[in-house]
Formats: sequence, C-alpha cells, structure tokens
Amino acid sequence: MKNIKIKIAIIIFLIIPNLTFSIDFSINDKEQAFIGDIGIGNVGISIGAGYRIWFGSLSIGYAGLFNTIPAYSMQIPQNYKIRPNEPLPNGFREDSYVANMINIDLNFYYENFLPFILTGGIGYYSQSDTLTAYHLETKSRYYYKSVNSSGICYSIGAEYQINDIISIGALFHSRRSLLVRFTYFLF
Repeated sequence: MKNIKIKIAIIIFLIIPNLTFSIDFSINDKEQAFIGDIGIGNVGISIGAGYRIWFGSLSIGYAGLFNTIPAYSMQIPQNYKIRPNEPLPNGFREDSYVANMINIDLNFYYENFLPFILTGGIGYYSQSDTLTAYHLETKSRYYYKSVNSSGICYSIGAEYQINDIISIGALFHSRRSLLVRFTYFLF
C-alpha cells in the first residue's frame, strides 16, 4: 500500500508541471485601439469614447445632446395644486424628458469570424429626467419635478474590420439605443 502511494505521488509530481500553463497579461504585444461611437434614440443624441486592449474595452458615454424640452412655466396658477411629492391632480398628464445620461461600459470582443467582430458589454448608467405637468384643457405645461435613476445597462453588436487599422460597426445599447461604432487599431 505504501508503494502505491509513493508511485501516485511521483506520477502527480511528474504530470502536474506539464499541465500548467500561463497566460500573458502584458499589453505590449496585444491589440490596442481607440473606440468612438455616436447614436440616436429616446435619450437624444449620444456620444461615447473608450480604449480597447486585446479582447476588452472600457468606454464612457453621454446622452442628451441637443434634447429639447417644450417650454414650461415655473409659476403654477393658484387654483392648481402641483407638488413634487404628490400625484398630479385630475386633468393633468405627466410628461417625461431626458435631461442627460452618463454611462460607463465594459465591452468584450469575439474575433473568430474575421472580418466580423462580435461585441457585447455590460455597464452602469445614471440618468436625470425633467417631468412636466401638462394641463389637458389649457394645453399648458408646468414644471413638476426632476427624477434621477441609475442601474445596469448592456450592449450587443457587430463590427466589420475594413482593414488592419479601421473597423466600423452597429450596436444596440439598452439605454442609448442604436449606435454606430468606429475603431482605430494602434497595433
């Protein structure tokens, strides 16, 4: 029995070093790129920028460029009781407009179908909305309140590598809607 344990120990010590492997996490010889995107959706026009190393990238985006909020009054007539902490009275409708949104995303790339590159990502967003009270009879708008929200967002899409240094793609982002992404590879 003692002989068998020694033989198993010798076999393990001979096999395990041959099964080990290492992953090179140095970025000197890995693919690197600048990424930028522009999009349009229910949050208005959005832009984003980031940096890619190997199979992942980190990007930051801003949405709400050139958003228009209809004219509204800050002065509420005395006969209406519109308070931010209470529901709107009868005859009013709540309208929401995105003021601005910022997000940060961690994206991943899958390049086994070159020249097509599949991409997906997960991130976090923070958004500020302006709510107005729309009077159905007079068609007047009054400031109601501002609402902040935040949470998890995701994206999925594909890019087409035009040549060794440029790719272009289309993505769907859960908060920023449709995006066009440009990638410039450094090496």
